Amino acid sequence: MKCKFCGYELYDDAVFCTNCGAKQPEETETTSPDEDISAAAPDTSADDSTLSFFDNDKQDETPDEITPAADEAAIEIPPTEELTLPTPDPVPVPEPVPAEEPDPIPEPAYVPPVSEPAYVPPVSEPAYVPPVSEPAYVPPVSEPAYVPPVSEPAYVPPVPPVSENAAVTADDNAKKVKKVGAGKLILAAIITILAICFLLIGNMLLCVKFGVTGDILSNRIKKLELNTILSHEYENAEISTDIYTTLGIRSITEGGASESSFKSYLIQSDALDFIAENVKNYADYILEGKGDDPTIDSDYIAKNFFGSRHNNKIAQQEFDYSFNSTDLNNIAKNLRKNDVDEALSISEWNEEAGFNLKNCRHVNSYVSIAIVFGIVLVLIICIILIVDKKGRHAAGFLGNIFSIAGVLTFIVGFAITAALPIVYTFSGNVAFYAASNLLSTFGIVALCTGFVEMLGGCIFHFIKKALKKKEKAAKAE
Repeated sequence: MKCKFCGYELYDDAVFCTNCGAKQPEETETTSPDEDISAAAPDTSADDSTLSFFDNDKQDETPDEITPAADEAAIEIPPTEELTLPTPDPVPVPEPVPAEEPDPIPEPAYVPPVSEPAYVPPVSEPAYVPPVSEPAYVPPVSEPAYVPPVSEPAYVPPVPPVSENAAVTADDNAKKVKKVGAGKLILAAIITILAICFLLIGNMLLCVKFGVTGDILSNRIKKLELNTILSHEYENAEISTDIYTTLGIRSITEGGASESSFKSYLIQSDALDFIAENVKNYADYILEGKGDDPTIDSDYIAKNFFGSRHNNKIAQQEFDYSFNSTDLNNIAKNLRKNDVDEALSISEWNEEAGFNLKNCRHVNSYVSIAIVFGIVLVLIICIILIVDKKGRHAAGFLGNIFSIAGVLTFIVGFAITAALPIVYTFSGNVAFYAASNLLSTFGIVALCTGFVEMLGGCIFHFIKKALKKKEKAAKAE
């Protein structure tokens, strides 16, 4: 049979098409009502023949093939055996009953034919290759000793030549990338102030170390004009007159010494040498820590100054009187009344200062000076690191440190060496005269130190300006 839809050849009893997969409709036969009746009625064709007893020996006749009815209502009639019976009366033929028409078979939906797969030619089998005969046995050859391969040097590409302008431009661009923030600049400014303070302290220690020693003060005191000092007015009277009244020289000499003669006595005496020697002892003890307590009192002054042989000779010449032990005791008593002992006592100075003045030797030592300048150096290094080693900023801060500290130190030196004498000239105050003379060496050291630092500051400022111009030129290019 063939498929009703695609025409593909199928088996006779196939239900589905093996090509398109469609279900095959069942074949039905339409029968007329007369055929149904005749099929239902018994076969009486043998009634006319004479039944014989010997007919039983014949085999039963059965239809070769039973055809199924067209629809499910068809009646299957089993085969009947032929029997010899008496002739029955004729059976009335019933009227034919019209058979119900079967329901129409729905036509299946059209399914397009499935294209057959492309033809694939069969794969040809490989041609027969006869086996190759094995080669004759050859003994193995010993391998040579392993020699490790020599590694070739890595390839280094040639460096293209770089012009000087390109190198400078690259360096400038790298520098332009790094910028110093405002926070770093403020921190560097604060450290700069600290560095200036420590540098000033170091400068002053340096000036004291080399400008205010016992020997220097002693030499400067000996060069003073004693007449100038004694002629200065103090509380509406000359200093010589004030000393004359305080010591009670008139009563001690029984009116033999006048104010003018006593002034002449002091001028001719070794008063400056006596003062210079004791000032040296005080300075060496406080600044250098040398010796024991150099305190002098009223008795020491009376005995070693007024009672000395040299000064007694001068007194004998001026007012024809020589001081004896009683006179010296009275002079010492009058000095004590004016609190001279307390004014010259180191212990009193220690109490007022709150510490032992002898410890000042540690501050005035070379070690202390080196430590102070070392701190300044550390602060300078910190500033350079904070500004990321930017030359312009570092040079600017260093220039400020040395310039400011140098200017202040130079001003101090100028004030001592030049300003104090000028002030003394206009004011007439003997204190300015004594200070300008005693501290002259200190002022000279301060002037030199300040000048050197100002020179260093100017150099750093010049470097800063040069670097700034270089950066502007690089930006312009």
